[in-house]
Order: sequence, then C-alpha cells, then structure tokens
Amino acid sequence: MVNNNKYTRSSRRQKKNKGNRAIVWLASIAAVMVVLLIAFFMINLNNGDQTAEEEGEKSITLKEQYKKENEEEESNDQENNDSEAKSEDDQAKNESSDDSENEEENSNENDKKKVSEEEEQKEKKDKEEEEKEESKESEEETVEDSNKPNVEKVITKNWSPVPTKQDNHTRVTFNEGSQDWEEMTAAIAKGAGLSQDDMIVWWVDGNGPDEAIGTVTNKDQTNNYRVYVSWIDGEGYKPTKVEILHENDKK
Repeated sequence: MVNNNKYTRSSRRQKKNKGNRAIVWLASIAAVMVVLLIAFFMINLNNGDQTAEEEGEKSITLKEQYKKENEEEESNDQENNDSEAKSEDDQAKNESSDDSENEEENSNENDKKKVSEEEEQKEKKDKEEEEKEESKESEEETVEDSNKPNVEKVITKNWSPVPTKQDNHTRVTFNEGSQDWEEMTAAIAKGAGLSQDDMIVWWVDGNGPDEAIGTVTNKDQTNNYRVYVSWIDGEGYKPTKVEILHENDKK
C-alpha cells in the first residue's frame, strides 16, 4: 500500500509538472503572439502614418500644382484678353486711319477736281476771249499792196498790247536779254504772226522814244517781215503795222 501511494504521488507530481510546463509553453506562445501582434500593429500604424503623411504631402502638392495651373491659366487668359483687346484697338486704329486716309484722299481728289474744273473754266474763258479778240482784230485787219521798194504788202489792224511787267518804262532800250527787249520782240513776233521760237531777229532800231522797227524772218527764212511797234503806257508794246518784204534787206 505504501508503494502504491508513493507511485501515486509521484505520478501526480509528474502530471502536475507537465501541466505547469504546458501552461508555461502556452503562456510563452501567447506572450510571443501578443508581442508579434503589437509589433505588427506598430508597423501598420507607422505605415499608416507614413502613408497618411505621403498622401497629405501629395494632397498639398496637388493643391499647389492645381493652384499654380489655375494661376497660369488665369495669366494666360489675361494675356489673351490683353492681346485681343490690343488687337481690337489696333484694328480700330487701322480702320480709323484707313477712314482718315480715305477721307483725305477723297478730299484731295475733290480739291484736285475742283481746281481742275476751275482751270478748265479759266482756260475756256481765256480761249473765248482770245478768239473774240482775234475775231475782232481780224475784222479790223486791212491788207494793201505797196509801191515801196522791197515791200509786197502792208498789214494794219488793231493789235492788242503784249502785257508788260515793267513799272517804270521811260524809253525803248535795245539791251538783249532785258525785260524791255523781251517784251518788244514779243510784240514784233505777234505782229509777224510768228512764235518767238520760230523767229530770227535781224535788225531792230528806234523810231522815237516809244517806238521801234524790227526786221525778222522765220527760221526757214522763207517769210520776211518789217514790224512797227509802239509802247502804250501801263499796257506794254503793241504792233501797229507790218510790211511783208520780198526779201530780207538786213541779211
């Protein structure tokens, strides 16, 4: 009986020790699991904070980028608006300038047209007066045969004076190139019916203080004339008589 009791106590003690060891192992495993869970939780928490921080930074970066893009877009819109406004202003200025130029051109054309019409009317009036004067002179012209040596015919009529530019004419002068000479030879050409460009002056002499006689021909020297001119105060020289010569007696 004694041995059986000892065996029984020993068995119980062994069983108790085994149970304690099992509890210790289970407690150790539980502790390890708890540590692992805590570590896992801490890692996830750190990762979550880092992710949240990254997302926060990313969110801030996106906001800043969005704000920057909005500012750039607004700046571009403002530049476009300014450019469009400037373009419209330039277009308006160009249109205004074109209108002004067109108005100025039209005004200049109207002025030119008006001046041209006035000149035409003046020329027409001058021509009518000249024709009237020529008609009057032609009606008063007389042509007679002459018995004078070398004189074929004598022409007389009421020629009009060549307008003068002289204010103080005192007597006939024979200085070639002077104003008096130019006006006197113009009157001689008028009496001979020649232009001054188609006239050769062979001889001019005085016939008193206010009269002169000139012998002239055309440049071909086929027509010969002796022309008498007189000075009319305030008006100029005028032909008074023309003799048509058979030949140039001053050559």
